[in-house]
Amino acid sequence: MPRRRHLNKKYRLRLSSLLLILLGIIIIVTGVVIFLSDVKEENSGKIAVIPVYGEISLLGNGASSKNLVPLITKANNDNSVKAIIIDIDSSGGSFVASKEIANAVGNCNKPVVALIRETAASGAYWIASEGDVVVADQASITGSISVTASYLQFAGTMDKYGVAYEQVVSGEYKNMGSPFKELTYAEKKILEGKVNILNNMFIDAIAQNRNLERDYVAKLATGEIYLGVEAKNYGLIDVFGDKLKAQHVAEELAGLDKSELIEYKSTATFSDLLSQRVQSIAQDVGASISNTMSGLKLRAD
Repeated sequence: MPRRRHLNKKYRLRLSSLLLILLGIIIIVTGVVIFLSDVKEENSGKIAVIPVYGEISLLGNGASSKNLVPLITKANNDNSVKAIIIDIDSSGGSFVASKEIANAVGNCNKPVVALIRETAASGAYWIASEGDVVVADQASITGSISVTASYLQFAGTMDKYGVAYEQVVSGEYKNMGSPFKELTYAEKKILEGKVNILNNMFIDAIAQNRNLERDYVAKLATGEIYLGVEAKNYGLIDVFGDKLKAQHVAEELAGLDKSELIEYKSTATFSDLLSQRVQSIAQDVGASISNTMSGLKLRAD
């Protein structure tokens, strides 16, 4: 009997040891699973998609700096957003608005991928060039690095119907750009000078953003549009692809294993639509009332 009790006690000790070892293994495995789960969660995140569609303007609900700059800033400040895709289909527009949006993209402190859909030309390409990586289809349209100044002019029509235009101004060039008179040679030279100043700003920005020699960019800045396949050869874009490719590039830049695309866009209000319409009328018609350079449109397109 004493020996049997001794054996039972020894068996119980061994069983206890095995149970402790098994419990230790379970704890270790559980810890590893939790750790791997945490690592997996850390390597996933949101990617903000901000659309830049249509004509670029200062106001309005579409591709306006009033609308897009706050959206870009919001996405950049959102800790749950790990990268940003600027989804572009635009042929350009307002010089100042393009510059404001491009600056907002350049000020982001998280990875930004510019996706050129069908078109990202002129001011829209300026915005795209601020991205860390530019993705485009081989057949997309881009480039058109140039600036234009335009205005409506009715002088010929007025002459035809015998309508005279008279205005008293305090400065020789105060009514330059009025639709009721033709530009003089001196006025044309002045406007060309303004356009060249803005065009140089445009070229400087593209050269800096794309890390290209300024003289090289200046040679490309003829206003010509380039297909994606040409733009890649010229160093204006980086990768061929679509939205899925842009997502994968953004994941790689942000160190993500997977991501969820979240579209950032604002909702148009009646006030937004009304102000956009008023701005359009003011630019195309109302500017003629003031008879000053406010009738001119300086555009990156």
